[in-house]
Amino acid sequence: MIYIKYIKLVKQTFIGCHLTNEEIKTALNNCNLSIKRFAKGQLLHLEGEECLNLEILLTGNIVSLQVDDCDNEHIIKIFQGNEIIAGNILFGTSPKYPLFFVAETKGELLQIHRSYLFELFIKKPDVLKQFLILISDRAVSLGGKIKLAKRKSLRDHIMEFLNAQSLFQNSTIITLPISKTELANRFGVQRTSVSREFSRMEKEGLIKLYNNKTIEIVK
Repeated sequence: MIYIKYIKLVKQTFIGCHLTNEEIKTALNNCNLSIKRFAKGQLLHLEGEECLNLEILLTGNIVSLQVDDCDNEHIIKIFQGNEIIAGNILFGTSPKYPLFFVAETKGELLQIHRSYLFELFIKKPDVLKQFLILISDRAVSLGGKIKLAKRKSLRDHIMEFLNAQSLFQNSTIITLPISKTELANRFGVQRTSVSREFSRMEKEGLIKLYNNKTIEIVK
């Protein structure tokens, strides 16, 4: 029964749609294909960790994170169903993950061993063609997101938001119109990063925190 479930999931991927049910079952038995289950919040890959498999997200969500010098976590991308992970680095001379990868929800990954994937490229050119299209599109998208994340610091984003609210509310003591979680989503970071930066800004005398919603701009 478990094979039926996994074969159905694999069939939905750009690789599985070019394989027969028997080929998928054989690859699973030989560990050329494997299914990895993950829990919410689980760290899946460290920055700098060696990459040995192409991964395709079957269920759930995964986020890639960039950590800056102040330990703030910037969300670079949210991966959802059938998206590939590590396709652009897998066949490099030094295939290492450039970011942290963390499970946003529980789910399952399809892992395709590098050597087996290369064999598929030779035997099934349509798989190679689709792979090249996917990694080309991803490179353009990821490059833009990394540049955007590096353009401004989290503190810059926060101060711009607070100053705008100060003008709108006509006061240096403002009430946040959204939650810190919503603020974090707007800036593409984790909520904990926003909370840490607010604490740092208060210690440095830039703001004064009265509660979760009320903030005074000091400088």
